Amino acid sequence: MENRLLKRMLETGYDKDTVEAFDIIINGGAADTSHSPATSVSYLTELRNTLDSSIKRIEASVLKRLQEGQMVNGYEVNYRSGRSSIPEPERLAHRLIKEGFGEDIYHEPKLKSMTELRKKFRRNEFATNILQEEIVRAPAAQVLIRTTGI
Repeated sequence: MENRLLKRMLETGYDKDTVEAFDIIINGGAADTSHSPATSVSYLTELRNTLDSSIKRIEASVLKRLQEGQMVNGYEVNYRSGRSSIPEPERLAHRLIKEGFGEDIYHEPKLKSMTELRKKFRRNEFATNILQEEIVRAPAAQVLIRTTGI
């Protein structure tokens, strides 16, 4: 068994059949060549979703235990600061201006998004031509799309 995870699973007492099943899934169905790549990808995707869900459930349980004051080996609660915001921006601006800090508190005017500009000028041929000259489209990325069902 070449995979470190699978070796650790065996060493820590996981059932050999379970580890062999993981080995088959991880190696893309190498033990059974009747599966198509699309089937293997489907199984791996389902496994990833199941694992993600299980990890979130375990982490939520660990967090709850820590919040209740229990010790959980290998974990601790750490606090991340939340995203700051200005709930009343005009009130803040008014106060800053009133106190003499009014210079440079506003951003320069910002250009609307491409979508908004295209929508605004879709009936104006001259403006549409300007947009076509100025907007650069990035090359498309290649994406793998499954074309057959399982």
